[in-house]
Amino acid sequence: MAMSTFYETVIGGVTFQGLMSADGPAIALASGRSAPLGRAISIRFVSEERDVAERIPASARTLEVETLAEVGEKSWWVVKYRTEPRIDLRGLSDADRRQLAREFGIAIGDEYEDQREALFFGSPAFRGLSRWVHEHPKQARNCSSRDSYLSGWYERALQG
Repeated sequence: MAMSTFYETVIGGVTFQGLMSADGPAIALASGRSAPLGRAISIRFVSEERDVAERIPASARTLEVETLAEVGEKSWWVVKYRTEPRIDLRGLSDADRRQLAREFGIAIGDEYEDQREALFFGSPAFRGLSRWVHEHPKQARNCSSRDSYLSGWYERALQG
């Protein structure tokens, strides 16, 4: 694992990493696709949102709407803010998606809407983040202000 990678797991033949990004702790694929962990992320079946996006004239589309319209077939994704598909989960089974949700503390759909940060703090990925903070104290301290989506992660990891 790279020095900024704090967690790694293989689910359904796909390697998922927990890593430190410009936004703080994130989930990522080797391809570079990523999403910030915490309150803005969930696992969703992108269908209704995509249908709405396709009805918006191209000249009026935001980047997020454009991304939704280009998703292709309706499928499962790790999404940011319900409308920004970030990581395609098409190849994963239902059991694989549930395992991914447990490993990284990610809600599926609208479940746990008000507890998204707490889900992460109880996950194996958070335990990996805590180890990383203790093993790389200087780098972790330098990243500690990156908490837009997961407030208090650094302090919580220090306690872990």
